[in-house]
Amino acid sequence: MINYEEYTEKAKKILMDVQDILMRYRQNQLASEHILLSMLEDGDNIAIKILNEKNISIDSLKKDVEEVIGRYGSSRESTNQIYITPEARHILENARSEARRMHDSKTGTEHILLAMVRETSAVASRLLSKYGINLDNIYTLILKGRRKSGAEEDENLSSLKKFTIDLTQLAKEGKLMPVIGREDEVRRVIQIVGRKTKNNPALVGEPGVGKTAIVEGLAQRIVSGDVP
Repeated sequence: MINYEEYTEKAKKILMDVQDILMRYRQNQLASEHILLSMLEDGDNIAIKILNEKNISIDSLKKDVEEVIGRYGSSRESTNQIYITPEARHILENARSEARRMHDSKTGTEHILLAMVRETSAVASRLLSKYGINLDNIYTLILKGRRKSGAEEDENLSSLKKFTIDLTQLAKEGKLMPVIGREDEVRRVIQIVGRKTKNNPALVGEPGVGKTAIVEGLAQRIVSGDVP
């Protein structure tokens, strides 16, 4: 039903806890509001930090969500089969897309929250809108929330560290060799990176022609402050 391996440990726990919420209310349709309630009840995740940045009363929002879910009454059948509503399915699919767009290896609660806001037909989206959460401010709130250390960020950053090298850090530590004779190429890369659009330089060439040296030269210029 849900591929939990795609999610951070925190997001995985929240999605698994949704089943407890469904049992508590004796309901068998997993909807967006159940996912939102699970995040609110957890109380310690990036989504909550983002909402706190907006000075939202978590208790008030939680009470509103509980009131909505409580109106549905009991629908659980003897089979205990759980069904995911189309809106909830879209949210989980779009959350994965948001994670990929942000270059995160795992889907976290911030991606789920963003997908909730996007799914305007979902009850969770309407509840969040009532508290002033919309697409105009959600990205800014996510960026603020991600600047603060947390388990979900660490989980995604660990993958980044696994497959990349921080050349600016190596430059700070003096571990890069001086780059000689590549001033023009480094300067051109700086010009491209400084553009508002089409700012992704592509360094191509046979192995050994000095592509890495150009990037190392850029890192050294950044560390020394010799960039626009």
